[in-house]
Amino acid sequence: TLGRDADRVAVQVELDWHERAHLLKLRWPLALTDCAAETEIPYGSTPRPVDGGEEPGRSWVDLSGTTADGRRAGLSLVNDAKHGYDFSPGSEGRSPSIGVTAVRSPVFAWHDPTPLEDDGVYVHQDQGLQRWTVLLVPHDGGPDRPALHRLAAELGMRPRAMLEGFHDGPSSPTASFVAVDHPAVLVTAVKTAEDGDRDLVVRALETSGEAVRAAIDLPVVGRRLEIELPPHALRTWRVPADPSAPAVPVDLIEWPLDAVAPWEEHG
Repeated sequence: TLGRDADRVAVQVELDWHERAHLLKLRWPLALTDCAAETEIPYGSTPRPVDGGEEPGRSWVDLSGTTADGRRAGLSLVNDAKHGYDFSPGSEGRSPSIGVTAVRSPVFAWHDPTPLEDDGVYVHQDQGLQRWTVLLVPHDGGPDRPALHRLAAELGMRPRAMLEGFHDGPSSPTASFVAVDHPAVLVTAVKTAEDGDRDLVVRALETSGEAVRAAIDLPVVGRRLEIELPPHALRTWRVPADPSAPAVPVDLIEWPLDAVAPWEEHG
């Protein structure tokens, strides 16, 4: 599917798989040379070798290189279900390509070199009907990492419609829990504090690989959080419900970064 004015092609994949001990890939060849690959990893991205070997990746990958007329270009691929990829360098008569491992069907929990019994009863993986979506995002130059992180989040966490009856209430027809004024900053968590206070815990990620300054608006508590993030940084703050109290940087278990852990207090 190609939408009007869209910058990407959406591929809806449906596969009814009943093969055993086989692997199937979807492959997209590219008219490029001098290729470099990159995959999303948790809270960031990393280069991958272009050698045809299987590589792990999260929801987006990219293969960039040089076109026949000398321009830098590439293809970013976003999907909502698969996490195994390869990047082929190409060979005589064959273009470089991105391969997505669509299904693999070994025996469940089998480990080489344990032999399988001829009369054994086994369960094979990835059997039956599957549906998923792949977005093909071409680009000039290099990949737009902030846009890819956001696109992958939108594809993987689609809005859910909730049916509700008509009634009066204090909420406006539209509202926002959080808003960020910088495209490279992705808010990955907004939650109440674990200790039962009404304070919010907010986690943000820098996705472009450059240092940024940004503001996070939190209308639910009427606060605005001014932040500075180094390249690829992941930071967490505790935002008090009391508007006069400052936000405090905390670690992943919501302790202030300058606090002493309980086990350190007693040596």
